[in-house]
Amino acid sequence: MWPMADDFARAPELNSPLVAGLSARFRWSSVEPQPGQYHWEALDAARDRAAASKKRLMVRVTAGMNSPAWVYERGCRKITFPPEDTNFLKAGTQSAMPVPWDDPYLAAWEQFLQALGRHIRDWPGLYCVQMTGGGFIGEMHLPKKSASAIVQWEAAGINDDKLISMWQRIIRAYDKAMPSGVGLALDLGQPFNKSQATPAVFAWARDNYRGRVWFQQNGLNERVTAEGQYARMLRGAAETTTVGYQMLGGGKFLDKDTGDRRKCFERAVGDHCKYVEVYREDLRDPKWQAAVEYLAEGLRRNAETAPIRP
Repeated sequence: MWPMADDFARAPELNSPLVAGLSARFRWSSVEPQPGQYHWEALDAARDRAAASKKRLMVRVTAGMNSPAWVYERGCRKITFPPEDTNFLKAGTQSAMPVPWDDPYLAAWEQFLQALGRHIRDWPGLYCVQMTGGGFIGEMHLPKKSASAIVQWEAAGINDDKLISMWQRIIRAYDKAMPSGVGLALDLGQPFNKSQATPAVFAWARDNYRGRVWFQQNGLNERVTAEGQYARMLRGAAETTTVGYQMLGGGKFLDKDTGDRRKCFERAVGDHCKYVEVYREDLRDPKWQAAVEYLAEGLRRNAETAPIRP
């Protein structure tokens, strides 16, 4: 399992034998605040912290609403959305993201991925790189709750063809830029209302990048069932590649949204996952210790079963 962290100096969870590695998250706007000016210090700190604990590292740099302001100066259109579109904004605030299929945005993102790939190319212990860039944070989701966001997306010409082509371009860019032998994880989600882009992108990546592209879903909670769309997709993909989950919620949302962790972990093990991103609060909470031990053992057993290669 992988505790998710933004603060690496204080990560006592990495000392636990139940923990396999560190899931480290960064914002594109912080790493490249100006075009071509890269601040790698935070990524290097995560690398060093994981290495000091003899653990592996998962890296996620998010674009979307965490894109630098300069991308708009290059001709990227902007979508603004209110707090109700996401749990990550405080009341009274408004955020924005570029239209992710606009060519100036994708060109800038591809250039950043090339720089990121060069920087991490020889990192020991790098487990996987999470593929972002087409959603508003790390997953494939776009803001779609508010009427104002929906109107803007429709005015921008959103459709499944654009979404599929965009994600295919992003996946190709990651495959080209990132070190060989490192998994590239796609966080499955529905981009827009009634969209069928996700199953199409999933099938394309599964068939064209077997073993290289991994799949996960970032909403593991006690209500997830074997009949759910994403659970079925993960179990099917596990025959040829690595699959995983990230817990739903985080912080104050964990108990409300995620529920019984043992039930969550049973679902992850049953769906043949080989890793789960777990929030640090759960690793620190004594009431979930037995559930965490169960998960660690289940993931260990799953990891011993190699996927069937074509």
